[in-house]
Amino acid sequence: MTVFTPDAEISWPAARQLLYTKLDTLLRAIHLCTDGDMWEPALILVYSGMDAMAWLGRPASKHDTSCAEFVDWSERYLERGGCLMEVVRSCTPLVVLWFIR
Repeated sequence: MTVFTPDAEISWPAARQLLYTKLDTLLRAIHLCTDGDMWEPALILVYSGMDAMAWLGRPASKHDTSCAEFVDWSERYLERGGCLMEVVRSCTPLVVLWFIR
């Protein structure tokens, strides 16, 4: 399989390796922040990573993600971690906004 990028084509194994390298870098940066008691930057990186993963999971025909794709991704993958989504579902939108700030 070949993946098309704006500048070139790369093979699927190369694209997968690039993705894993970028995710590893992001996770190491998050760990550096949490180990250094820098929680706000860590959360910014976590939310940025979530947004990037939702973007990767969007339909190929869409240029960007919508709220629906982000919510779908979050429900699919955050559900595995526990009851966070149950808490979020029980809140009003403004409370959710406060919760994630």
